[in-house]
Amino acid sequence: MASKERTHPYVIGYKMMKDSKITIKLPEDYNLYFLPENFSYKNSVGSINLWWKQLPNGKIEMSFKMKLEKAEIPVKEYGKLRELFNLTVKTLQNQIVILKKVER
Repeated sequence: MASKERTHPYVIGYKMMKDSKITIKLPEDYNLYFLPENFSYKNSVGSINLWWKQLPNGKIEMSFKMKLEKAEIPVKEYGKLRELFNLTVKTLQNQIVILKKVER
């Protein structure tokens, strides 16, 4: 978790965007049982988006995008940056795909 207090601006030096996509191939004898909900959050500092999609051929795709809108975050907006970072960590940790074996 990010620190609660800050006395100086948080300097990144540039606007930032992290975009990731992961594809998971399920084993042949497994079906998708649960797909996590998509999640989006935005404030004045940045945004996060997490999407899940079931693809053909037993594949699952997860897309994640995090965007920081400012190169420098003033002390008065640090709480918003902290909230964005903490939500990002929590969202990525809590998204679990549960698989159920196919009965034959």
